[in-house]
Amino acid sequence: MAKKWKAIVLAVIVLLVSIKEFVPNEVYAANTIIKVSSQADLKKISKNMFGHYKLSKDIVISEKEWNSIGLSKTNGVAFQGILDGNGHTISGLSSKKGNGLFYEVGKFGTVKNLTLEGKVSASDSDGCAILTRSNSGYLYQVNAKGTVEGKTASCLAGITIANSGKIEKCVNESKVIHNFSTSKDTYYLAVNVGGICASNSGTILSCKNKGEILAKEYQVGGIAGANSTGCLIYNCENQASVNGVHSGMVGGIVGWNYGMVNSCKNRGEISVHFEPDMSRTQVGGIVGQIAGSGNVLKCLNDGTVSSGSFTGGIVGNINLRLFVDSGDVEQWINGGPIVADCTNNGQIYSIDEENISFSYFENFCNYRQYIYENLV
Repeated sequence: MAKKWKAIVLAVIVLLVSIKEFVPNEVYAANTIIKVSSQADLKKISKNMFGHYKLSKDIVISEKEWNSIGLSKTNGVAFQGILDGNGHTISGLSSKKGNGLFYEVGKFGTVKNLTLEGKVSASDSDGCAILTRSNSGYLYQVNAKGTVEGKTASCLAGITIANSGKIEKCVNESKVIHNFSTSKDTYYLAVNVGGICASNSGTILSCKNKGEILAKEYQVGGIAGANSTGCLIYNCENQASVNGVHSGMVGGIVGWNYGMVNSCKNRGEISVHFEPDMSRTQVGGIVGQIAGSGNVLKCLNDGTVSSGSFTGGIVGNINLRLFVDSGDVEQWINGGPIVADCTNNGQIYSIDEENISFSYFENFCNYRQYIYENLV
């Protein structure tokens, strides 16, 4: 009987060894927590992008030009593992090539419980953010601090440029500065700037922006520059100033909204310096412009909103051109923009008295009625 059991145990061992030969190492690594306590440990993550990592102490990055985790000379690989900051801070991240901590966070990737401090800038059209260029996974309780700066036609954000995943309870405290200025002929260049992300095609929940945003172009928001159709920004708050110079669409939460903005608050000053040749500036306490089937529900603005063009306490403007041009009245009735159950407590006024003839003001939403008067 004993010999029989020994044979069975031996057979199981042989089977497990055989299976391991055909299963990638990262599958096993995902079940093993790997401690990270140094810059060298951080760089080793690139060798296993499926691992489960956990910081055991604060880490200071000393390299003058950080190479994003997952970025090689020829291509980039998305992080599909787990990085648990465990309440610790990674500081000293620095890059003039737009490199955040990770190249990308993939669909199965998670970054959580982490404070990240750095200075990231971009001199090309790729843009930059302190954590990653793109997130399609899960970001939870990530706090970004420092400076993000772009000098050309780049998309900028404190945490991630593009989000197609889920971002929850994250905070941006970094200053985001966009210094690119287009000419009149290139005014509609798709440049997005936001505190949490530049463009959202996923879900953003209970996030806050505490970092000042200064942008010259084009879709600018305290939480996201643009929010896509069917995508949600819920229970988020902007507490910092969002300042533009002839920016196209500027909002305390979102610049350009095609999706859903629900139960959000703006407490920061929202302003745009208006120029006559940029006559389509649209500025709102919550959203700069709504287009398509975008909705704004149960939102509150307590911040001052100022511009010399289309300005509203909640929404700067609702773009009906998509419906008017198509002649699809039924689409407008059944699927058009909705602004409901919102409250504006902030002041609205023009910062350019000489351009008041270009100005359209409304306390709630600049849509059905335009008020031509200087509210300074």
